[in-house]
Amino acid sequence: MAPGVNPELELHRAITGARVPRLLGAIEGTLRGAPITLGVLHEFAAGSRDGWLLATEAVRNLVSGVDDGSAFVADVELLGAAVADVHVALADRLGTSTMDAEVLADVLSDRLDRPSSPPRAGQAGRPGSGPCTGRRARPGRRS
Repeated sequence: MAPGVNPELELHRAITGARVPRLLGAIEGTLRGAPITLGVLHEFAAGSRDGWLLATEAVRNLVSGVDDGSAFVADVELLGAAVADVHVALADRLGTSTMDAEVLADVLSDRLDRPSSPPRAGQAGRPGSGPCTGRRARPGRRS
């Protein structure tokens, strides 16, 4: 645990009402005079599925001829609308800012260079689940 408001709690408060499970509560306190989040509780999303697993299953079914992919297209449209709602809520409640494209590219590149924690069971091969390897250097930037 680290002092400060947990980002999950802070962001969930910002997106309340935007097609996400409701925030039911949080356990917060202070540690050495600084705020700290000890726990977060939100509504159970019954029937929800992992998007990456859903997508890979749909591709397998499409390639093998099990179905035509139309059900997956409908799911993706709903997911896209929900993601849009979340982003609108975040922008409305937290504001937006601009950043020079080169600065943004450097920030994101630096994030990709950081080691990440190993994937948990069932996550191997998922984007963002392990260290980034084989990153191509951007022109004008030394790797």
